[in-house]
Amino acid sequence: MPRRLKQVLYGAFYLAIFAGIFWLWYANSLRPAPTCTDQRRNQGETEVDCGGPCAPCELRGLKQVTAENVRFMKLGSDVAVVARLTNPNEGYRARVTYEVRFTSSGIKTHETTGTLIVYPESPAHMYVLRHDADRDTNASVFVLSTEWEAHDPLSLPSVAVGEAETAIGSDGSAVVTGSVENRGLFPLRNVEIIAILKTENEFPVFASRTEEDIPAGAVRSFTVTFPKSGEFTERVSGEKTEIIAHAGE
Repeated sequence: MPRRLKQVLYGAFYLAIFAGIFWLWYANSLRPAPTCTDQRRNQGETEVDCGGPCAPCELRGLKQVTAENVRFMKLGSDVAVVARLTNPNEGYRARVTYEVRFTSSGIKTHETTGTLIVYPESPAHMYVLRHDADRDTNASVFVLSTEWEAHDPLSLPSVAVGEAETAIGSDGSAVVTGSVENRGLFPLRNVEIIAILKTENEFPVFASRTEEDIPAGAVRSFTVTFPKSGEFTERVSGEKTEIIAHAGE
């Protein structure tokens, strides 16, 4: 074999070895690991970015849960935040992780996270109370993540609030009492009842909450108490109280 041909073959051989070493180094060190959002069908996915280790492909068409009608209420150094979470999809309930982000003069000072079950086409409400807030405190609500679960339409919860009464004491105390009914076929745990005190012009003053477990078809009484405040005596109209009830699990 001519000497020059040998040199070419040896060069090609060593070049292939170096190329293989470089590829292994790149694949293990520099190439991004496959994810469920890389727009590629890899890591055992059924379709691009779904199936296998990723979310089922049938969930890709679902609309996101949104946080709406955020109400921010201050009472002295206490802050109450109430927001409505809406799931516009049929056949799937959402287990939502949310964050309430508190800021003061545009700087984040505190954050609170929680989870909430939001049933199909049935809004749920989140409630967060924070103490020791300064006068410039504000808050925003964000949906961090959503886990979807198939849900039988026949097992949708149905909760109804009966007659309620708001009692405002001369000492600044406030108590809301009433009843809530489980009209569904299954018992409900952690039914949340939120009461929002309002002025005569329906401006929200403050909110508080309680929880009840309610058997199927049963009615339970509830009591929502508030911290004492002279603002209740001066501003609140008991006839304007808003009461929200939604199912937990």
